[in-house]
Amino acid sequence: MSADPDTTVEDIARAAGVARRTLYGHFANRDALLEALADDAVRTLRQAFIDGGHPEEPPTWPWPAS
Repeated sequence: MSADPDTTVEDIARAAGVARRTLYGHFANRDALLEALADDAVRTLRQAFIDGGHPEEPPTWPWPAS
C-alpha cells in the first residue's frame, strides 16, 4: 500500500494469500479494511513504545549512536 495508495482490495487479498470475498467477509469495504489496518498499526506501535520505553528516562537529543 505504501508503494500504491490506490491498491485495490483484489491486490490486498492477493498479497495476503486470501480470496477477495474473504476480506469482504470481514470488512464491509476497502475503507473499513484500511481503517482496521491503521488501527492495528497504531496499537502495535503504541505497544512497542510501552514495551521498549523507560518513562523515567527522558529521551536525549541527538539520539546516542548504537
